[in-house]
Amino acid sequence: MVKAISHLSSLAERLFDHVARLLPLPALITFLEYLCRASQEQLATRAKGSGGGGKEPTAGLLLRRYSPLLLTACSKAQRPLLHLLRIWSNVSQHLIEGACYRKRAVATIATDCLHQVMSKCIQDRAELPLFSFHKTLLKPMESVIRLGLCDVDTQDQIVCSLCELVEVSRVNIGSGWSVVFGALRSV
Repeated sequence: MVKAISHLSSLAERLFDHVARLLPLPALITFLEYLCRASQEQLATRAKGSGGGGKEPTAGLLLRRYSPLLLTACSKAQRPLLHLLRIWSNVSQHLIEGACYRKRAVATIATDCLHQVMSKCIQDRAELPLFSFHKTLLKPMESVIRLGLCDVDTQDQIVCSLCELVEVSRVNIGSGWSVVFGALRSV
């Protein structure tokens, strides 16, 4: 039984890897829209079903699938910048909602995904003159803080993420500086 579950899990991981690398943009956008809907339904079901203060397992969350999928799609050789903008505009709102989720474990997963994707993109992709991709990429972090719907731990995680980004990639942040300062001003 464990062997079968392990095999199915590895097949699912390969599926998401192939989706990110091989699907044309319209099909990938459709896939992400369905994934977002399924993840929202999953979170809504968990919110209704969890009455007590018990700790819920997060291993089966669809939200966990975003990070590897987005990191593969963001890899420099995989997709052009226009594709990343379209992908990010479809996924970022769901990640904002996840970061504002009332269960700390879910908020941590969403915030970590935001951090991983923005770090990879900013480090791997230099911002072209007159473009504001990095501003678009960092905007969800500012939105989470400005909405005021997240807990103090999530705000702290976001501030730490932004600090790490500044330490590692300050030369590459470009148009994202206004978002970094806006987020810090909102804390």
